[in-house]
Amino acid sequence: MGFGQSTTGGAIMIKTRVSGNLDLTLPIECPSCGRKREIKARDAAPGTTVTCKGCGASIRLEGDDMRKAQKALDDLAKAFKRLGR
Repeated sequence: MGFGQSTTGGAIMIKTRVSGNLDLTLPIECPSCGRKREIKARDAAPGTTVTCKGCGASIRLEGDDMRKAQKALDDLAKAFKRLGR
């Protein structure tokens, strides 16, 4: 039997604990100096500009709106907390 599992009458029940936030972070690399950093998905809206801490260059974020993925993780964390009551 794996971690966090128990059996009850032949059925497997998964015991899950969620502590803290499920913050999704995204790695980005400065196109000017190559310095790497992470930003939180909740802050990564298309069109947002991030400043490189290495050279001060402005990095414009493009692509998918990762705030939707972060909201889904937040909703999942809330659901796990309700199950634990």
